[in-house]
Amino acid sequence: MNFQNLPLYRCYIDESGDEGLTPASRPFFIVTAVVFLDTLSEDMCTTLDTIKKRVYQSNTPKARDMHWQKLKHPHRMVYIRQIANQPVHVFAVAIWKPKLKYLRDREKLYNTAIKYLIQRTSWFVDDNHGRMKITFSDRSNLRIDKIRTFLGEAIKDPQSQMRPVFDPTKVEVVKTTVQPLLQYPDACAGAVSNAFNPDTYGELHPQFLYEICNRMYRSKQGKLIGYGLKIFPDQEFNISRGKDFKFMEVVEYLIDNENRIPSSSLLPHR
Repeated sequence: MNFQNLPLYRCYIDESGDEGLTPASRPFFIVTAVVFLDTLSEDMCTTLDTIKKRVYQSNTPKARDMHWQKLKHPHRMVYIRQIANQPVHVFAVAIWKPKLKYLRDREKLYNTAIKYLIQRTSWFVDDNHGRMKITFSDRSNLRIDKIRTFLGEAIKDPQSQMRPVFDPTKVEVVKTTVQPLLQYPDACAGAVSNAFNPDTYGELHPQFLYEICNRMYRSKQGKLIGYGLKIFPDQEFNISRGKDFKFMEVVEYLIDNENRIPSSSLLPHR
């Protein structure tokens, strides 16, 4: 079949946290992708307006974007539960910065995060016999030429395990004011970040992540950790299992409940 005739999936990407490596920085840098069929784009925009009506308690959707960090707890819960009921597939990569031994460069850290993220979205799209269009949310230091070059080299490298379901030269960087659907990965990135990065009181808030677990990608055996939720560096994560890290309680809960939480990646996609 001609590549252009394959079903098109939209992949929208955003982040939470920063790539800073100082003690004052948050321990985890999060990147997320929300993937769905292009034919659902209009419905997803309508759903976004519905969410805004509920969040702002108005019959007229607010023109402004919804930013996760600016929403209060009840609004976040309304938002994330609506996403959990949509025909989307969520992917997240969490970079555990204090445990990095060699990624001391911000650009390399970011590239590693998106490599693992797009690697997994490509597995999903390829397994569903589709093709993918990637859109990044704009950020101050994100250069589209560097992203395209990096992904172009990665997709040709067999060791990257990135499947050729997208054209790196067509990857785009867009502001949320131009593409409102980028508000979905913003919310998902915030939900994952709240589960991994403590607030000013040292507390985690994993309830938002738990709400969207049913939309997160799984392996064919139903595994979530390492697939829909990738934690890097792998070795440091594995040897830290069972130790006194607050976020490990979240991870262990997810692992213990993998078989109880239905997964969107195990359900029909069309």
